[in-house]
Amino acid sequence: FKLHVMGTPAANDIVLANADKYPVLNIKPVERPWVSVYKNSPYIILEKNSGGDVPLFYALKSELKKEKINWKPLAGMEEEIKEFFVNGSDIYLLTSKGNPTFKIIKTSLVHPDLSNAETIAEGKGDWKISSVSRTKDYLLINFSKNESIIKPHIYNFTSGKKAAVKTSLQGN
Repeated sequence: FKLHVMGTPAANDIVLANADKYPVLNIKPVERPWVSVYKNSPYIILEKNSGGDVPLFYALKSELKKEKINWKPLAGMEEEIKEFFVNGSDIYLLTSKGNPTFKIIKTSLVHPDLSNAETIAEGKGDWKISSVSRTKDYLLINFSKNESIIKPHIYNFTSGKKAAVKTSLQGN
């Protein structure tokens, strides 16, 4: 996986992730590394996707143009990460670990600690988290019952409050 700057020769591309240069990443042939960069965050995230749970690594964005990025492990397969969202120095992770109806946990990328991460939303009983998306200021969290009734909620990044979204109809 390389960083290419438009208008420059491909020979100048910077290797961001591969098995030879970064043995700490332990990239297997079936895994596709992907690096995400965010306008509103000083961090970059590397995921190793092979179609299931996603192992994650992180580094400071300022390391992108260095000879070698100091990738640090964030979450392994045992964390059961399905999706993630970055806002500033915080990362929000959708996981099934400890809850088959899913939960969203939050930790800081300054000193990540998944074992003590804050749970900001979780499925309960017949209601599971069926999808999560982000806007500039919110996470939109859809809870579903049998995938036929959806109850949307928003999580405000600034206030840390979660609220149900009033809808005129119930359904999907």
